[in-house]
Amino acid sequence: MHFVNPLPFLLDYGIFVPLFLRVIVSYFLLTTFLLLGKVKSEQTDPTNVTSFSFIENNIVVSIIRFCIPFIIVLVLVGAFTQIAAILSIIIFIGMSLLQETKLFPVGKTSFLILIVIAVCLLVSGGGHYALDYPL
Repeated sequence: MHFVNPLPFLLDYGIFVPLFLRVIVSYFLLTTFLLLGKVKSEQTDPTNVTSFSFIENNIVVSIIRFCIPFIIVLVLVGAFTQIAAILSIIIFIGMSLLQETKLFPVGKTSFLILIVIAVCLLVSGGGHYALDYPL
């Protein structure tokens, strides 16, 4: 049986989809990295208590902030895409558990969508335009 696609012109660009997904995940990892640095630098005032007050002394957040640039490069280039997708899922879950403040305006639903995108990268791999080493 042959199914008719309602949008047949989109099938021509099917090989670019993992590339777009990788760019989206790496962009939001970069913004997460920059916002974590911004929040950490603005926590010098002891009277300013937000949901990010634990970032100043937390070693786990420092380790995550150290690892995010490497994950960005892995996702963007497409090398070890499954491992980078698992690590980005963990980061997005952690960031979705934080409360939304004016310093970090991205909501929880955005991170849930990013988790779904990272799961798609985990299942599908890096795509045609990647230096992927599949697991």
